[in-house]
Amino acid sequence: MPFSSQITSEDITQTVDRISAGCPIYGAVASNDLATPVSGVFANGEIHHDRLLLVLLAGHLRPLFSTAQAQLALPLNRAVVTHSEGNVVYRVGEYTFLEFMAKNGLVTEASHMLESSLASYASSPVLTYEKGAHRSQWVIRHIVNVDYATGAVTFTGKMPQGFEIAISVLRREDVIATNKACFEEMANKIAQNNTDKYQYSTLFVAACGGRYLIMSGDTSAEGACIASSPILSRLSACGFYAMGEISPRQTGEGPEMKNCAFNSAITLMAV
Repeated sequence: MPFSSQITSEDITQTVDRISAGCPIYGAVASNDLATPVSGVFANGEIHHDRLLLVLLAGHLRPLFSTAQAQLALPLNRAVVTHSEGNVVYRVGEYTFLEFMAKNGLVTEASHMLESSLASYASSPVLTYEKGAHRSQWVIRHIVNVDYATGAVTFTGKMPQGFEIAISVLRREDVIATNKACFEEMANKIAQNNTDKYQYSTLFVAACGGRYLIMSGDTSAEGACIASSPILSRLSACGFYAMGEISPRQTGEGPEMKNCAFNSAITLMAV
């Protein structure tokens, strides 16, 4: 799907999940050069900014999925969203979100910003909690637009009124560690799913563009994980850095999977 500040990957995932009766969904939000908010998808020689591209796979397939998010430092203090609409937050407690950002030490002057809000705040993801949730039960959101006139801020996903939020820090070492863990998990799944000589041939990778920025442009990290694995190095591999990741994820200890939209994640699919 193209990037949009109005229709999020969360919206799309929930809609396609409902229409498809829970078929596994894997994909990502199209990325761009971060200098412009416009991105697109290519199909039949044309670029589209207003539609979703779906590829349907069927047949004798046993897709495997692996997803990882960095283990972020969990702030002790949370604040409550007191005014929001969809994925736009107007007030946190008694403050505008822009004022809340300033109180947490983030850049809040347009003249100090990078080319995009995503690039400026990649290292400062916002954690959201249902009110009263445990410290470890969070969902990551990223800032995609700041309205300096009103102090309102737009995010990569829904920000319900009444939810608690906290600003965290995304570190390079945490990103690299979870990249490695994600690829190792996939290699283990392939090895365990090969008892009847079923052969996997292709590995798809979608990783958050924010993770790329945190790694200071080290694009070799993911490739090194594939090349160093005796199992994964035999597969054809392709992927890209995205502005939102979509993949099934285990909901508990059992095999049941749920289609989810992520931010700050790396996702893998083997077929």
